[in-house]
Amino acid sequence: MIKLQNFLHFFRKFFQCAVYKDRKMKKNKKDSAVELYRKGKLSLGGAAKFAGLYIGEFLTLLREKGIELNVTIEDYMEGLKNLRNVLK
Repeated sequence: MIKLQNFLHFFRKFFQCAVYKDRKMKKNKKDSAVELYRKGKLSLGGAAKFAGLYIGEFLTLLREKGIELNVTIEDYMEGLKNLRNVLK
């Protein structure tokens, strides 16, 4: 019984560590996407995709971080193209 308890304890710790690393990687990716967007290296859609978020979620993240939008005509056209694809 003790060996099973040890195994379960190990498994719980391992799983917690894996979840923590996954959350940290996702946060780092989001932070990187925000920074690349802020510097103008990625478009709004590109940054959202890089962060693994929908554009609406990325807009919320930008607002939470106090980042102003630099929406270009290319961003607008990309959004329009995506909307057309969804409505087909």
